[in-house]
Amino acid sequence: MSDFAHFRRVATEHGLAAALIKTLARASRKRVLIEGLDEDFPRPPPRRDLSMPTQDDAKLWHLGYGGRWKHVLPLPNERMMLHIGAASVDNFFFVADAWAQLLTRYVGPGSHVVDVGCGCGRTARMLVNNPHVMRFTGFDVFAPYVDWCNRFFGEIHGDRFRFHHLDVRTERYNPAGTLTCETARFPRSRRRRRPDLRSVVVHAPLSGRRARLCAGNASRAERRRTRDGLVPRPPAGR
Repeated sequence: MSDFAHFRRVATEHGLAAALIKTLARASRKRVLIEGLDEDFPRPPPRRDLSMPTQDDAKLWHLGYGGRWKHVLPLPNERMMLHIGAASVDNFFFVADAWAQLLTRYVGPGSHVVDVGCGCGRTARMLVNNPHVMRFTGFDVFAPYVDWCNRFFGEIHGDRFRFHHLDVRTERYNPAGTLTCETARFPRSRRRRRPDLRSVVVHAPLSGRRARLCAGNASRAERRRTRDGLVPRPPAGR
């Protein structure tokens, strides 16, 4: 196509300014991309879906890493990751690895790990190959997380890893729940149990005896975090 024919076509379809830019670029043997004219013009990524996960999400997995592999747990889909505080896959694995390293310090042979607030199994997936974890029980108030874990963990590790919906009422995750924090009860087990209660205290109602309990748990957690090196020790004499 001649320069004039190219100029005329672009001017007819996209205006005189675009035609002049394209013609000058062509004459200088350079390529200039114009939004709305060039199909490969760089576009911003689609907006992230910030809405809460639904029951449909309990059937989905992350599609950005080549689909599913046989005998391998899939990654939760992006929206589920986002709502447990993982803005990226890197963050998801970094936090999962950190919690698993700390937790395994207290897991001995024949342990039963109870994860209160298991989410979509971020810590659980790091324990599936731990020979000391004879049983893992996860609880969460958000049903789609529980359904996702039972669906995908159940396919591979259903004999050891099980998840349960605890129908506790929370304003954000389970406003129609039938239980309160005071009436909720966890099943007993004769096995050696290691409860994992990370980030649960922040969701508890701070009133009366519950507030004192949370404060006590928080102070014990702070001492443990200091011992584990997550929090700098205070200077001597303070």
